[in-house]
Amino acid sequence: MNKNSLFDIIDGSILWEGSHEQLQKIAELAKNCLQLHGEDRPTMKEMAIELEGLRKVTVISSSSQHEQDEKSDLYTVPINSDENIPNSVSSCIMHPTYNPS
Repeated sequence: MNKNSLFDIIDGSILWEGSHEQLQKIAELAKNCLQLHGEDRPTMKEMAIELEGLRKVTVISSSSQHEQDEKSDLYTVPINSDENIPNSVSSCIMHPTYNPS
């Protein structure tokens, strides 16, 4: 399989489901499943192990990205709604949707 043509034939909505490397590995697994002779094809157990490994990498990388997104979206918000400007650290909380600027 020509690796350069893989991304020409994949549905555009799938391109964002994983990294290019992961998509290439899945395509290679699919290609191996299409071998003419059964002894040349991977077993279901082998496929499950490979796919589980790819899934774990995806979960770890998306979890890491989610944590970075959360940290960058925190702003101070006054606890008392009557206060326009917080006057101390104790009168503020961190809130993900308030942007004081």
